[in-house]
Amino acid sequence: MSKSMKRCARGLALALTLAAAGAAPAAHASPAAAQALFDEAKKLMADGKHAEACPKLEESQRLDPGIGTQFHLASCYEQIGRTASAWSIFLDVAGASKAAGQADREKVARQRAAALEPKLVRLAIAVPEGAPADLEVTRDGVPVGKAQWGTAVPVDPGKHEVTAKAPGKPAFRAAVDLATAGASETVTVDLAAAAAAAAPPAMAPRGEPLQREPPADAGPATKRKSTGLMVGGIVLTGVGVLGLGMGALIVGACSKPEDNPDCKENAVPAGYVIGGLGIAGMAAGIPMIVIGARRVPVQPKAAGAAPALLVGPTSVGLRWSL
Repeated sequence: MSKSMKRCARGLALALTLAAAGAAPAAHASPAAAQALFDEAKKLMADGKHAEACPKLEESQRLDPGIGTQFHLASCYEQIGRTASAWSIFLDVAGASKAAGQADREKVARQRAAALEPKLVRLAIAVPEGAPADLEVTRDGVPVGKAQWGTAVPVDPGKHEVTAKAPGKPAFRAAVDLATAGASETVTVDLAAAAAAAAPPAMAPRGEPLQREPPADAGPATKRKSTGLMVGGIVLTGVGVLGLGMGALIVGACSKPEDNPDCKENAVPAGYVIGGLGIAGMAAGIPMIVIGARRVPVQPKAAGAAPALLVGPTSVGLRWSL
């Protein structure tokens, strides 16, 4: 059956449904509530609140199906980005309008559908040969029959989940996000990969140790070159700073003996000597700190010489094995 014939049949079915509904309203029909929802949805759409309007049009169509409500629902879906849903409903409206003799509405609906077609995103589900005969495939929770396998079907933009399962086998799941207009994606059902992912980790045979992953290489171990040298340098530097300070203090206080009669005759030279010793201590201590604190690789220890006790008939002694 060609596409045009399918659409005509779909439109005819809708027209017959509407005619039957007009002749004998279904038990669930509620024209008054449907009309109130329809009117409110139109006001919301006029205010640009399409996300709020679409559910009201859906409920109005459920309560009292009508071509006009369906046309507005397609327009609402188009505004919120549900391009595949809008395209499909516009085609349904065109078929129903043709069956009802509403040529103008049919023309507009087909034009709207044609404008949406280049923007459609499509999703194909590929099932490899040899798949179980009882394999069940779903797209967003809706069953996908074998006739659809491998066919790029228009879907609304956004995230979609494909699942496939068969009795006694791990389920396959894949998620895809289609956001670019005109994009097409294929999800291939891979039951072997699903089984491998669900398989428990291999266990070592009884009596054999489990193999563990080696720890990540943290680089060679290091240590300070000489803690004693570093501590000695700190002490020597501290004494040097103290000596330099004392020398400077003495020289400053006794440089003019007339201002400080308590200063001895040789106080200034002594101050210079003390200060000089302080500078020498700092000059020696600082390099000691730097050298002692330097990190160096730890050298593996050589196997120590193990002494062995030797006892003879007439002698006792020790022997070292190098």
